[in-house]
Amino acid sequence: MSHPDDDLLADLALNISDSDSHTGPGDDTSHAEALAHLAGCAACADTVADLRRALSVARRAHRETGWEAPAPDVWSRITDELDSPPTSGSRPDPPPGSPAPMPSAGSPGSDGTRDHRPGPKTEQPPHAPPEHGQAAPPDELTELRSERRDREAARRPRRIAWSAGLAAAALVIGLLGGRALWHESAPQPPQPVTVAQAPLDTLDTTSPQQLGEAAVVRTSNGYKLDIDTSKPLPAGSGYLEVWLINRDGKRMVSVGVMRNGEGPVSFPITQKLIDEGYVIVDISREQFDDNPAHSGDSVVRGKLPA
Repeated sequence: MSHPDDDLLADLALNISDSDSHTGPGDDTSHAEALAHLAGCAACADTVADLRRALSVARRAHRETGWEAPAPDVWSRITDELDSPPTSGSRPDPPPGSPAPMPSAGSPGSDGTRDHRPGPKTEQPPHAPPEHGQAAPPDELTELRSERRDREAARRPRRIAWSAGLAAAALVIGLLGGRALWHESAPQPPQPVTVAQAPLDTLDTTSPQQLGEAAVVRTSNGYKLDIDTSKPLPAGSGYLEVWLINRDGKRMVSVGVMRNGEGPVSFPITQKLIDEGYVIVDISREQFDDNPAHSGDSVVRGKLPA
């Protein structure tokens, strides 16, 4: 058989059965045939496996996706930077209760004269983390900004990977979800209806035997003639041909050949044939003699009700 189409492979990935599928009775490939095909076709089996893995990843990503909590010190560092005064220009006022700063060497005194005495030497304390509300030294601010940029750069590939994964998962969910919604909302084809049926009996008038049954079935694609036999019919040295004979017993139409002499088999027919009176189903033995006419050797026959 040929490879199943994409819709049928998607049905298999979603575990949609024949009874739930959008395929109708006229489709060439059923789910059972497609499953049998997968057993021997690595390409189609890999396609179904890929679809199932994508659906599993999408469902798992949907359950595991959540917000990432920031580090505990992020907000305090942001407020420190917002509260810090400019690093150049005038000095900030000392906090209340602190001693007044000593004038530096060469700075004007209280009497307007410039004091040339060197100021007292002070030792610079090692850098300590600024308390809340105090400005951090410029070099520490630079270091903090550098650390923050490094953290952002380290997180960016993970965010990009997560975004790409979520986008792919969303695409798969959208495609499969849309397919499922379309399947639910699509109009279902009408179910086949048997409009007439008749037993197929041997032509022995003394003790006829029923060897099968014929039925006219209406489907979404038109009409068909179904033949089913209880056991293989003997074809002799030739083959078996199925006919529709008119009520007048003079006109007949061949509808097909039975292979192996057993059913069930189906043959497409038109409603016009039934309306014109071709209601007698006949199965005959035919020889390979290039003669298209009925051989006159009927095996079974049955008349459909009007």
